[in-house]
Amino acid sequence: MSASTLDSAEDGLSESGARVARTLPPNSILQSCIGNLGKIGLVEQQRIVTILDEAFDGIATAKANAEKNLQNARALFENHLQAVFSEQGEGWVEKPLDTVAEIINGYAFKCTDFSPAEGAKSITITNVGVREFVSETDNYLPSSFVAKYPAFSA
Repeated sequence: MSASTLDSAEDGLSESGARVARTLPPNSILQSCIGNLGKIGLVEQQRIVTILDEAFDGIATAKANAEKNLQNARALFENHLQAVFSEQGEGWVEKPLDTVAEIINGYAFKCTDFSPAEGAKSITITNVGVREFVSETDNYLPSSFVAKYPAFSA
């Protein structure tokens, strides 16, 4: 018998234990990973639990701070947005979009129709951001489109 093999034991299984235990057929091989950790294992477990508790407390605090910062940022953004549109400057005039631009829809342009810097400026969905107009996109339609619709040329 080697140190890692158990061929027999002085203690046996009681009748009440045998009624609820899972049994194996004779000559089965059973590998067990259960052992006694003793006092050293318990102290180490308590140390790890303490470390994890501190980490989870830190995470909870960071999460609460991040949520509060997000609420504050949203409030600042909403206040700024309200100020921009409520404090209209000199010469500010509100008009429906179709009174200052002709809207053409119902035509699907191909990606190859657009040019980065020549022709008629086109406003597409790529110009629409989250509560903002993105003007940095280079969506120009070709010269043939400008010729067909001269009122739209830049």
